[in-house]
Amino acid sequence: MNIVEVMQRFPDQEACIAHLEKVRWGNKSSCPHCESPKVVRKSEKGVNRVGR
Repeated sequence: MNIVEVMQRFPDQEACIAHLEKVRWGNKSSCPHCESPKVVRKSEKGVNRVGR
């Protein structure tokens, strides 16, 4: 994959983060500390920031 293909696949930061989240958690996210499945994205519930 070259830089042009990367830019086409991930046109913005949100697309890149979405891909990394899918690779890391698939469809089942969990807390990295206690492994609880009760988690929300940082952009939900009034918190509007990018998380990692």
